[in-house]
Amino acid sequence: MDCHNASALNVYPRLSEQHAVYIVNRLRNWRKGVTSSSATDPIMAPIARSLNEQQIDDVAAYFASTSASASKENK
Repeated sequence: MDCHNASALNVYPRLSEQHAVYIVNRLRNWRKGVTSSSATDPIMAPIARSLNEQQIDDVAAYFASTSASASKENK
């Protein structure tokens, strides 16, 4: 969570208000070994592999439902 909130390093994407379909697809691709050659792929692939399908859906729904402005207020 700390890597993707408003106070995280700029190299990590902010996930608040991100489309759930995008998050689901990225996590499932990392689980399958499909990467984009980004600097964060080695970090996220093992995390994605540790998630089951329900957890992926839950994570995506959570971030899609959070507000970027609320994340900034909770710093």
